[in-house]
Amino acid sequence: MSQDAGLLKKKRVEFEKNTAENSSLVAAREEASKAYAAAQKRYQTESAGLCSNDGGEDATLNDQLIAARNEISQAETNMKNGKMKIAHSQSELKKRRSEMKAASGEHSQDMKTVDNVSRQISQMQVSKLIVFISLGFIAIFSGI
Repeated sequence: MSQDAGLLKKKRVEFEKNTAENSSLVAAREEASKAYAAAQKRYQTESAGLCSNDGGEDATLNDQLIAARNEISQAETNMKNGKMKIAHSQSELKKRRSEMKAASGEHSQDMKTVDNVSRQISQMQVSKLIVFISLGFIAIFSGI
């Protein structure tokens, strides 16, 4: 009996191993079937004079050539528009730089004027203080 139990256990392990191997073989067969079907479809479309485009749709070589030419034309148009935008931006930059230089010169002149006015105000305040001090001394001495 113990031999039968050991043999049964061994058979179960072997059965589980075979089941796992069978599952992996079934999955591999399904992948191979899908690849075969895709290759067969591609062969049939090419035999009919068609080619698959990037979207997976069938199109004649002439249709693909027309689509490629349209894409080239669109790319060239986009490139020309880009060059025009660059040229416009560069001229705008030159214009803004000259305006900035003029504004910078005006700003420095304005700052000099502000400094001069500040000095004059300070001098006037000092003069005013001197006058008040002088008047204070005069009042003190005249009251003696």
